[in-house]
Amino acid sequence: MLRREDGTSDRQNGGVDFIMRNLTLLRNTYIQPKIVEEYKISEWNQLIKEAYATGLLARLYYLFKRNDLLKYIPEKQRWHFKSAFKRACAHQEDIKLEVEHVINAVSMSGKQPTFLKGTAYLLAEDEASFGRIFSDIDIFVNKNDLPAVERFLHWQGWSQGEVDQYDVQYYRNWMHEIPALTHIVRGSTLDVHHNLLPKISKINIEAQKIEDNIDNELRVLAPEDRVIHSIVHLFLENEFDKAMRDMTDIDMLLVQHQREDSNFIEKVSDRAINLRVELLVYYAFRYLNIHLNTAINDEISDKFKNCIPSKFKLKVMDKIFGKVLFSPLSLDRSFYNRFCHFLAFVRGHWIRMPFHVLVPHLLHKAFITPYHVWKKDNKA
Repeated sequence: MLRREDGTSDRQNGGVDFIMRNLTLLRNTYIQPKIVEEYKISEWNQLIKEAYATGLLARLYYLFKRNDLLKYIPEKQRWHFKSAFKRACAHQEDIKLEVEHVINAVSMSGKQPTFLKGTAYLLAEDEASFGRIFSDIDIFVNKNDLPAVERFLHWQGWSQGEVDQYDVQYYRNWMHEIPALTHIVRGSTLDVHHNLLPKISKINIEAQKIEDNIDNELRVLAPEDRVIHSIVHLFLENEFDKAMRDMTDIDMLLVQHQREDSNFIEKVSDRAINLRVELLVYYAFRYLNIHLNTAINDEISDKFKNCIPSKFKLKVMDKIFGKVLFSPLSLDRSFYNRFCHFLAFVRGHWIRMPFHVLVPHLLHKAFITPYHVWKKDNKA
């Protein structure tokens, strides 16, 4: 499943006709970094703009360094990439120290946390960690252990701070995590999960199946579950400004582990079916293939034949995801792009919540929460 040297994929996936027309400078650079040898100043400036918007400056620096391309970056533009990479490296050192604090706090309860997402990539030394900055630390614990884990985290300085009572009930009753915790001294943020998806989500995952596949030595999910969690998190997201970064995460995880295990992509597919999230993984593979040229062969795609949507629905999803995954609102405020982001926002909420929870939640967020904020500000 490795990408070809010329940046093309082994398969053009269903004859989609917007593959080349819809590629951006950033995607072309990510797929085939050597093309920067021919870039003009205007292209470098545009690349920097796109990389800033998607959080990929540091990752591009890593790719340029790995491919011996740093010499091609114009001097006036080089500091953007270099400073972003230095910041990412410093950030990761801080995260490693914070991980030790989290482990020590949770271990006092007699339990061990499992680290998720960006922190997991870092601890597992995945290539997806290179140049990766993440705003918080995510951990997974058994739901039955949650009261004890919360108690010891609180004793070690982790607090949920001032949280609206509605939000507290919303997280406790419906979600797969508790309200975010912030350390009162260090200011770091910790998200504590007891599942990977909300308990009321139309697409759900059995927490026990995740626990059974944890890498207990590294305290991270197994490689195939790290890929699936990244996919699930992205394709049920409500906001997509960093979606391009997340897509490159998934691509780098797949390419790296496929290189180490020739059956890895098949394992991810089988695991997705076992966890009943095959539709989300199908979408991820489809758009990785179309937009980032990740080679997904026909045998793998055939595994998802029972979940493939109708031609009409697939065409609609292609249009929506073709925009939201690779056109952040910060770069494109056109009506069409904003409409696609709105549809993706609605879709994410619709899957994550049943109608009787979704409508009151949206009304509360649209009217009651702003009123409480206004009332609090006016009292101050």
